[in-house]
Amino acid sequence: MELDLLDDDVDPEPRAGSCSGLIAPFNYRGRARAPGHAAGSGAMLLATRILIALTIGVAAYGVETDRKGVVMAGLAATAVVAAAMAVSARELIRTGERSCRLLHRALAESERAQYELDAANETLQRSNTDLRALQLAVVQGFALIDERSQGRLRELIEDVGDEFAALVDEALDRSAEGAS
Repeated sequence: MELDLLDDDVDPEPRAGSCSGLIAPFNYRGRARAPGHAAGSGAMLLATRILIALTIGVAAYGVETDRKGVVMAGLAATAVVAAAMAVSARELIRTGERSCRLLHRALAESERAQYELDAANETLQRSNTDLRALQLAVVQGFALIDERSQGRLRELIEDVGDEFAALVDEALDRSAEGAS
């Protein structure tokens, strides 16, 4: 699975030692396993150690018994096991590097989204502040006009509100009768 979350202008390559710092804050309770590799690396490591000990043991037996063929077979088997370990280690390192790059890309995208959310939040806060100021100005303006008109504005607004409510009720009644 390959994620392509970054634009070309962002460098997704990890810097030295940065991947371990990236993963450290997470509290992962499962067993760590390289993606794309079979589970049971502990058993594989034990089997590899046993194979190395066995092949070295065969080579040592060949030296003790002065059998050059056994020594050569033991050393050849040791070389095959070492080569297999090197190939496996190389694949695990590549997988780790790829995982680290993917984590860096995901982190960069997350930070970009966080920046965009912060910018939107600031815009909304400014709009909210402007709306509150407008609301306060309207309330204070109505209070001043009502005070100067000796309460007539409030009475007028209440009368208009009552008439509007009556019109809405009448319209709702007509629509309910028409729907029946």
